[in-house]
Amino acid sequence: MGDSTGADKTIKPIAKSATGPSWYAKDVEETAFGSGKEINVKGNGDDLFDAVVVAQDGDVIVLSAGSYNVRKTLKINKTLTIKANAEAVVTFERGTLFEISDGGSLAVENLVIDGQNSPDSSGNTLVRTQKCGMSQNYRFVMINSVVKNLNINHSFHFFESGKGAFANLIELKGNTFSNITGDLLRLDKEIEDLGIYNAE
Repeated sequence: MGDSTGADKTIKPIAKSATGPSWYAKDVEETAFGSGKEINVKGNGDDLFDAVVVAQDGDVIVLSAGSYNVRKTLKINKTLTIKANAEAVVTFERGTLFEISDGGSLAVENLVIDGQNSPDSSGNTLVRTQKCGMSQNYRFVMINSVVKNLNINHSFHFFESGKGAFANLIELKGNTFSNITGDLLRLDKEIEDLGIYNAE
């Protein structure tokens, strides 16, 4: 076989943005974790909350060693990584620490997350998606972290998906879980016979 077989060597790939009608938006590639800038946090839970608010898509929030008591739910509406290079203990006073909302994806690395300060009520959840209305798929990753004391009351879950939310990726690697009264993963909100589900 010679050069006369196969595709013409002069053919060049066409960018996706150059195809189809101009008025039809093309799918945007998902933002890679850790592709943005680093934001260093050396303070308390309010500093962590403020860092989440100002962070841009792909940014990495790096916690210094210490304790962080978070008083408000951290709303994740962008691709965000929260990690520590030394022991950082995160506690929280709301029924949920992280809420992944539309457009959000979350990676957590090397954190100690303790539920000891959470409200004394049933059905608390460490991580959840927004309860309904998500149109974009999300990713959730937790690596080399410690999760403990999700036992302030019964049915304290680690992760819960809302109705209509779909995970492209849920990855849990190298973590330690202890004292949890609820479920590790709750991906059961789609109960109609519509071919819709929370994760593959």
